[in-house]
Amino acid sequence: GEHPENTAARSVVDAAFKIHTTWGPGLLESAYAAALAAELRTRGHMVVQQARIPVRWEGETQGTRDQGRIVAGGQYLHWLERIAR
Repeated sequence: GEHPENTAARSVVDAAFKIHTTWGPGLLESAYAAALAAELRTRGHMVVQQARIPVRWEGETQGTRDQGRIVAGGQYLHWLERIAR
């Protein structure tokens, strides 16, 4: 079967596409973020918004990145702004 990361990625892209085709462009990023988080939850993903992202180099944590947009199933979704545009 399909690799679990591919299945998750397909689910996220499908959710983003559904939101974009329903609402179109022009809303605030926070509206798209809220809708995407809700849609991902309905698709069975564990979603954490505004999570702190650890920065690792050579196996050591170097600190944390500014708050991330959305974390779903352990994968950081940085490209959320692209959906909103």
